[in-house]
Amino acid sequence: MAAACVIKLGGSLLDLPDLPERIESIRSLCRSRTTCTDQLLIAGGGAVADVVRDWDRRFHLPVETSHELGIAAMQFHAELLAAILPNSQLVHSVNELPSTWSAGQLAIVAAADFLRGLRLGKSDGAEGEAAASSLASLLAASWDVTSDSIAAIIAQAISANCLILAKSRDLPAGIDIPAAEHASLVDRRFSRASTGIPRLGWINARNGSNAATSELRLHWWKNPGESAAT
Repeated sequence: MAAACVIKLGGSLLDLPDLPERIESIRSLCRSRTTCTDQLLIAGGGAVADVVRDWDRRFHLPVETSHELGIAAMQFHAELLAAILPNSQLVHSVNELPSTWSAGQLAIVAAADFLRGLRLGKSDGAEGEAAASSLASLLAASWDVTSDSIAAIIAQAISANCLILAKSRDLPAGIDIPAAEHASLVDRRFSRASTGIPRLGWINARNGSNAATSELRLHWWKNPGESAAT
């Protein structure tokens, strides 16, 4: 699966009136700027995750409960995307990816099920136990681990070639990943979760007045051999 590109769609973008067209523009831009042939879309938790944060403040939820509810918010939005995006398929496990991609479909991650499968599927043998332990460490229940890091964890689990973060704002010029964590542009676990991904990019998907690909820009955080912005 080395030719796969993971696109993480920020939950704040789900209110865009032209959301399906905007996502297609993001996909088209990624196809034109990478050599990836297959794409995996991961939705953020957005407003639903914000409700979970409010419940957490009000009711002092166990950290594991708030963490799992946040992941459930990602799956809730994945169901929405699968309903409105043509030629897409909700995927619940790594095993469903080959058939989805061979059919020429966009794979949309059902985050709660997918992560559960990763936890269970990597538990056999010494190497599997080490991988499961590493995954458990990265996914430790905390608000420091949100959808950006979860997207990075999934990207690493499938050996994706690149991870593109589609956000609602520009990436400040010259900012590195630790500084972005400090500025809350990504969560605090992102630098660790994304370490093994060859290429990391950022798109302000709200840029421009419409969904035209020409109005979107892909900025590379990490992309050997290419300039920072294309």
